[in-house]
Amino acid sequence: MSAPRAPRRDRTARLLAPLLCLAVLGPAAGACGRDDAPPAAPAAPTSAELSAEQRAAVERFVGTWSYAGGEAEQEAANEAVRTVTGQMNGLIQGMAEERLLPAAKLDATITFAEKDGIVTITRSEQPQPFQAPADGRTFEMKTAEDEDAKGTLTVVDGALVTTVETEDGGGGRTYRIDDAGALQVEARTFSPRLPADVEYTAHYTRR
Repeated sequence: MSAPRAPRRDRTARLLAPLLCLAVLGPAAGACGRDDAPPAAPAAPTSAELSAEQRAAVERFVGTWSYAGGEAEQEAANEAVRTVTGQMNGLIQGMAEERLLPAAKLDATITFAEKDGIVTITRSEQPQPFQAPADGRTFEMKTAEDEDAKGTLTVVDGALVTTVETEDGGGGRTYRIDDAGALQVEARTFSPRLPADVEYTAHYTRR
């Protein structure tokens, strides 16, 4: 006699858990409702050879930046989540929104550091930093749900573009400095299980 199947809501929750955890982007994702600590990620590259252009771009970001977008940008981020989850089945809409809204909480500070071509991005709302070689290579990592993932950090037209992706989806962030010297962060969460990408923007000033 076969074991009884779990209720549909429980099965759906298990399917969505890895995706929703990725909304906070990979190794800095936090426990996502788990009681235990996030698993250790595979060893990341310890150095990278950067071109003069890549190094110059990275050096512009080094330091700490403070959030400057006020309540309006936070509400816009929340609305971006609600717009996407509002297109989902009623069974999972509330659950998806409950998971994605905390992930859309904008960081009070973001700090960039670089050593030997490795960039470390520390976000105040995340328990672990994102660390990656700035030469654009793909590296293996683990998410907070112990899923295998691939990460990258690429310099594109002076911006730093980070990605984290698993078989269930992933996320990306583009960091760029505008002509006035302000930091603009464009965040994106994507997955075939979402009806659309969740996208929002935040602005920061240098401390």
